[in-house]
Amino acid sequence: MASCRAQRTKRQADFTQKTEHIRYSADFESDPVPILSSACQMNLEDVIAKRLDAPYVSRRSETWLKLKCKQRQEFVVCGYTDRTEASCR
Repeated sequence: MASCRAQRTKRQADFTQKTEHIRYSADFESDPVPILSSACQMNLEDVIAKRLDAPYVSRRSETWLKLKCKQRQEFVVCGYTDRTEASCR
């Protein structure tokens, strides 16, 4: 039985033509740091990475990674101090 990568490579020719909805993205067998750095310099949001030896699954899994350019955190502001009152003391 052929490996997942071999199967993908066989079918790759079907997706090399750019269409309105589908674009083929070549795989990169290199350090992800410079790739992510380049993506961030182009003001892209993130890079999606997948293990080459893993089969494709159309759901979240440990074989897919999202490498973000900007780390964000969301939080709730629970209160504040009115500075005009505080300055009167």
